[in-house]
Amino acid sequence: MINMWTLKGIRVVRGPDWELADDEGEDCVGTIIKVDYNEEQVTVVWDDGREEQYPCTEVKHPLLILDNAPTGVSHKDVHCTVCRTSEIVGMRWVCLQCVEVNLCWICYMADKHNTDHDFGRVTLPYSPIVKVGRRKASKDTCKKCRGLNPKARVKRGQHWKWGDSNGSQEDRGIIQDVCDWGSHGYRGAVRVCWEKKNHIMECYRVGGDGKVDLRAVKVAEGNLYYPNHLPYLDLENLVSIDYRIGDKVQINLNASELRAVQSSSDPGWQEKITSCVNNTGTVTDIPSPSQVRVQYQNGQGFLFQKIVLTKVHQLEVGDLVRVMRDKTTALHFQKGHGGWSKNQDLTLGRLGRVVHIDDDGDVSVTVADGQYLFSPVCLEVVDPNSLLAREKVPSVPNNLHSLKLFEFGETLSSRSALKSQLTSIVKAAAKGNVNVVKEMLKSDNEKQVNAVENGVTSLQVASHKGHEKMVKFLLERGGDVNKLDEEGNTPLHFAVHGKKNAIIKLLLEHKADPSLQNNSGQTAIHLAIAKEQDETVKALVLASCDVHVKDSNGDTAVHTVISTRKEKLLHAVLRSHRVDFQTKNAEGYNMLQWAVYKNFKGAVEVILMRCSHCISELVSRRLVSNSFTALHLAALYNYRDCAQLLITKGDMELDLVDHMQQTPLHISAEQGHLQMVELLLEFDIKINLQDKNGNSPLHLVQMKNSHIQEQAKGLQSRNSFIQIACLLVEHGAELEIKNGKGQTPLDFTCPQSCLYLKRISKAAKEKLAMKSGSGLSLPLHWSNMENKNCKLVSLDCQKPEERAEFSTVSSVIENGLSNAVVKEVIRVQNEYLWQIYSVTKNKFIKKYGRGNENEIKLLHGTKPENVFKICDENFDFKIAGENLSPMYGKGVYFAVEASLSDHYSPRDEKDGLKYVLMARVLAGKMATGSPELRKPPADFDCSVDYPSKPRIYCVFDYNQLYPEYIIKYKTSL
Repeated sequence: MINMWTLKGIRVVRGPDWELADDEGEDCVGTIIKVDYNEEQVTVVWDDGREEQYPCTEVKHPLLILDNAPTGVSHKDVHCTVCRTSEIVGMRWVCLQCVEVNLCWICYMADKHNTDHDFGRVTLPYSPIVKVGRRKASKDTCKKCRGLNPKARVKRGQHWKWGDSNGSQEDRGIIQDVCDWGSHGYRGAVRVCWEKKNHIMECYRVGGDGKVDLRAVKVAEGNLYYPNHLPYLDLENLVSIDYRIGDKVQINLNASELRAVQSSSDPGWQEKITSCVNNTGTVTDIPSPSQVRVQYQNGQGFLFQKIVLTKVHQLEVGDLVRVMRDKTTALHFQKGHGGWSKNQDLTLGRLGRVVHIDDDGDVSVTVADGQYLFSPVCLEVVDPNSLLAREKVPSVPNNLHSLKLFEFGETLSSRSALKSQLTSIVKAAAKGNVNVVKEMLKSDNEKQVNAVENGVTSLQVASHKGHEKMVKFLLERGGDVNKLDEEGNTPLHFAVHGKKNAIIKLLLEHKADPSLQNNSGQTAIHLAIAKEQDETVKALVLASCDVHVKDSNGDTAVHTVISTRKEKLLHAVLRSHRVDFQTKNAEGYNMLQWAVYKNFKGAVEVILMRCSHCISELVSRRLVSNSFTALHLAALYNYRDCAQLLITKGDMELDLVDHMQQTPLHISAEQGHLQMVELLLEFDIKINLQDKNGNSPLHLVQMKNSHIQEQAKGLQSRNSFIQIACLLVEHGAELEIKNGKGQTPLDFTCPQSCLYLKRISKAAKEKLAMKSGSGLSLPLHWSNMENKNCKLVSLDCQKPEERAEFSTVSSVIENGLSNAVVKEVIRVQNEYLWQIYSVTKNKFIKKYGRGNENEIKLLHGTKPENVFKICDENFDFKIAGENLSPMYGKGVYFAVEASLSDHYSPRDEKDGLKYVLMARVLAGKMATGSPELRKPPADFDCSVDYPSKPRIYCVFDYNQLYPEYIIKYKTSL
């Protein structure tokens, strides 16, 4: 949609391309009174009465727009920060360094707000911000406009139509002030006091209605203005472009400027938005006149004010586009936009031509000798001139209306060009006109029921359109329920693509074969999964659809549904009681391995449960390419939840090796996956096994750590390797074990860390390291307790191990709060509280099995004065919820995210820092919380906001808690 704004009435001054003779009219103001679009020129009446014509093009800029308010331009719901005008009229000026500072034209030109701040201009409502810089830097170019301003002496002008209201033709008057003309001609008039009319004051047009009633006999000086901050007069200034779904846009500000502007809007600023700067995104929703939602190809999507965006392209039929290269991301964007067929793999990274854009913004593209429906997010507009010589540019199809039925069926009623290509029986079937079809199929014409017209049959068209009576009639008259079109699609395929559930059930009742494949190898269930139709999937499964049939990608329906990671669809497919989970796809993954590879925890859990009779065989199956088991895959990609299920529900053997004789522990350690290593070490695992090169997991960690140190990069990853090394040694990793080259892990370790690892190793072997009287070992990385029950240790970043510990803990705060800087991390060493917590953990392990105690690290925000008391005595239930309403029960509250805990952490009056506790929490089984709870519901251990993905935890038993770290941090205002 394009909002047209008239040029007539705009007030102008000379621009940079002024080429006319110097007529002493510099700084004089004029008004546009006529626009010639064919000649691309405008007629201007200057305030002193001269009338001239000037070019109005994108390359010639003899004029600048001084003020467009007289044409009716207004920015609704945007008020001026200085004068508090409720609605800014004319151009809007936005500070790019302060949050929510908007100035009107008058305040901006009067140097209100800080002139040393960068500003942006918004010429029309919702038009992109144009950065203009700082007024202070432009002071030397600042000018005063001259013309029909207060104190100017005037007489009748070109558009005078008020008779003798001023006295006579030659009578003079003095302008008193500027005012509005009518309801929308803002600053489009002046009030004049006539000398011979007893000083009666009247209002006259100066821009209002695109007219000028006066001319200056003697001009007067008016407002200052900054010429290089004003927009050129060209045809682009005629329009304020609204967006449509599918438009390609870019942010026109840098990160700091974007933060200032975006912070004042709903939903405000998010640090992740920074990654979108300089990238092209696609408009996917327009929730309000001032905002659009933009989706990026990295999977992120945000709501933006229109003014921060610039439209770089609007998709049109015939455009040259390139399909995105990443299949995983493309599959994500295709959900709800036509799904993904096997042949679409061939389109990745390929050039194509747009042949149709539907009402929802989805785009039909001819590419790789086929035609496919894409989400616009998957497409990048390409300039043909930018292509390499060897790239073949697809030609524009001569017959753009000859689309697949999937496209033309949805737009048949509005596309007369296509309708003319259909013979009457198909047209009638598409319209659902049963009587017409009955008449046409009488007597000798019965054979027409299965006639192929324009590549499709009547039954296929009617099935796609959802005309139930028509489908019933055609089936009764012998319509072929399994007839294939040229793409191999049956009426059932068409009905699924059209999302017509009633037709699908009707076709199945008439013996439609649900296992027939189209030319892309897709059965109806493949299509139903792609279009996320769980009810259709259930109907197809009930009709005994074969879920093992592979599409052209080599994926069965089960593999396909796992790729969607949709629980409802998965359960719909697995209603089939005969599923061979050992079936492999083209990449060699059986269904369990594929579920792990896709990190689909729900699928892993269901498959393990369904295969309890053959679970040992299933979990130990290996990939042909590298002998990976499912646990190796989880270790490689750090899929902790899937790994935990394989171990606890699948009785997975932990020490199976791949083609390099590496265990999952080798792989996760070498990758630096700290959480995965922690999980594996919870179980009985052989920690010193050596791979094909004789390397133990500790060898691989120290080699990787040494390499990173030599490259002087990756401090965060280096810290994780240091912590993994400490964990391995604490659990019995040998320091003196030699690899195939005769090297020990210590050969890759700096002297300072060698001493630390040797101390930990000695303590682990002798089992004497700070052992408590109950026989429970204290953490081996703790400092000497010095006969104290509780000791607080401020982590020293000069020590590599403590620096790594500091980095891991502080990253939780700094990654969650963009404006936070951690100043200190204190480790809490409380022997008594640790013993209680350890006993409780052992009870949970005995009750649920090792790995299922659900131990997690969470954040607790509180007042600074409460922190040290908690570290000494544990959490106090009496004061735990004093800063919040107990929405999920009357217990102690913890948060997953720093942004949540930060709300309950007031600044310390002494040092200005905020304090938050990181605690170990035994969550066990989680229930949905409610305000009246004083203990967890029966058979549960805590309450949460959302059990499937909790962000807030409420714990009722302090024995499930251990306050492990105090984090002190500072946030910028």
